[in-house]
Amino acid sequence: MKQVTLLCSIFAMIVMSSFLCAQAKIGFVNSTRAVTETDEGKAEVQKIENWAKGEQDKIAAMQNDANEKKQQLRNQQNMLSDEKKAELIEEIDRLETTMKRVQEDAQKEYERLMQEFGRKMDRKMSPLFNKYAKDNNYTMILYISPQSISQVIAYYSEENDITDAIIKLYNQTYPFTPGS
Repeated sequence: MKQVTLLCSIFAMIVMSSFLCAQAKIGFVNSTRAVTETDEGKAEVQKIENWAKGEQDKIAAMQNDANEKKQQLRNQQNMLSDEKKAELIEEIDRLETTMKRVQEDAQKEYERLMQEFGRKMDRKMSPLFNKYAKDNNYTMILYISPQSISQVIAYYSEENDITDAIIKLYNQTYPFTPGS
């Protein structure tokens, strides 16, 4: 995936250099901000984060339960029969296994929800780039992420960052009301 991103970025740089020779107007959009700072994006991210917080709370409760059982085992180790010790150890193992599975499932679900959110926003946002470019005489609009700026782009002027304009256009095009 990183190789594809790098190749696309190199291609974009080659194309960009040829456009620059022709006095091209180029804009940059911060991909993360563009999807998470729209009204709809903020609400969706908050919904996903609330779900994740619920899962974290559930995992924390399981961890506390397992810790209590471990403490019980340590405190009563000399008083418990071998059978009761074995039952307690088995219960601790079950709790830890369940907790690990819940953590893994929650992580996978979080990633799925974020990818689904990204795809949904991309489907709605992509046409806006074309509209904005045509309306404002841009030759090219590049989608960048904060992580890739220093890896791929040697320099870019913040004057060419049109993220705020795209967010504003998105909010106008797709007005969001809570609960919709």
